[in-house]
Amino acid sequence: TLEYQVIRGNKAEIIGYSGEGNRVTIDRKIDGHEVVSIGDNAFKDCDTLESVLFWADIESIGEYAFAGCTALTDISVPNSTKSIGAHAFEGCTNLVNPILWGDPEIGEYAFAGCESIVDISIGYETPSIGVHAFDGCKNLETVTIWNDDTIIEKDAFANCPKLTDRPIQK
Repeated sequence: TLEYQVIRGNKAEIIGYSGEGNRVTIDRKIDGHEVVSIGDNAFKDCDTLESVLFWADIESIGEYAFAGCTALTDISVPNSTKSIGAHAFEGCTNLVNPILWGDPEIGEYAFAGCESIVDISIGYETPSIGVHAFDGCKNLETVTIWNDDTIIEKDAFANCPKLTDRPIQK
């Protein structure tokens, strides 16, 4: 069961999840409220959660939103998402290849410790990749950054031994 709060008029933010299911679908509306964000800590440490399907036009994913979801294997961040918060997916050790459909700003430590990620593609309009965003992604081999103007913060790709062509820090 998804828990939510109403924000900004009639819009909803997912703030929690209860239950033992391993798959979650986030619909466009909950109880008539348009779902626009995933709140801080909403799914933190849900260690049975394997996949999340977004039907909603999520604008932001909060800090620690999916941190410690060790069973999470795949995630497709919607095109509408403009920001992925700090530590949002940190420690999702089985997350293989997250798909970022849009151009979200990627917060610090957002994917840190996601040791199963092999490749990642960063959208053309992504403004920045935060400090230590992919730190400890020890199987990361390929990073595609479509725009030379994307700011790569300090140590964004630290401790990624398989990454042979290091993205240039700006």
